[in-house]
Amino acid sequence: MIKAIFREEDHKYFLDEAMTKEIPSVSSLLEHFGYSNFDNLRRMGKGDLIERAANYGGVVHQTLRLYDEGRLDNFDDTIFAEVQAWRQFIADYKPDFLIVEEPLISKVWGFGGTPDRYWLDNLVDIKTGQSTAAHALQTAFYKILIEENFPTFKVKNRFTVQIKDGYKVIPHKDRNDEAIVKSMLTIYNDKNKKGLLNGNHDRD
Repeated sequence: MIKAIFREEDHKYFLDEAMTKEIPSVSSLLEHFGYSNFDNLRRMGKGDLIERAANYGGVVHQTLRLYDEGRLDNFDDTIFAEVQAWRQFIADYKPDFLIVEEPLISKVWGFGGTPDRYWLDNLVDIKTGQSTAAHALQTAFYKILIEENFPTFKVKNRFTVQIKDGYKVIPHKDRNDEAIVKSMLTIYNDKNKKGLLNGNHDRD
């Protein structure tokens, strides 16, 4: 496994310990190609909405990670429904997790991300909001990261698990998803190489 250089406070990934060679994250790639609407919400003056959602999601993910690691003593009552939903998912599927919130980087493709859960041939991404077009592609990015860093691990099944009042398992079966994200990475890396990521376009 390639040890990820990950700065948690701003969710950024780097290729070097000095943190001078930043690489894009899965979420930034999805936003760059228009699969996430965060930029539109910021332009509409709804940055506070993004921050609240990120904080809420962060609390839920941290709490569930502690639960899966057997280290959860108590938690915020405001996310009781989410914890109960996850407990029910665990009881129903009985997963033996091999990866729990592991920051990873791809040196082959030049990006970073943190898959939520992996066991046997299954990759699961936990969501607390509504389903979006980005979710399937997000798991495809994570598939690339897992299979590059853990050559003996294979991802045959990709799921989003929505949790709130109970849980809902949403499978992602489109084999084109991985081809799409590799195309995104190819285009992004080419734009970066040519200095086009900051709007520096040549003019006639």
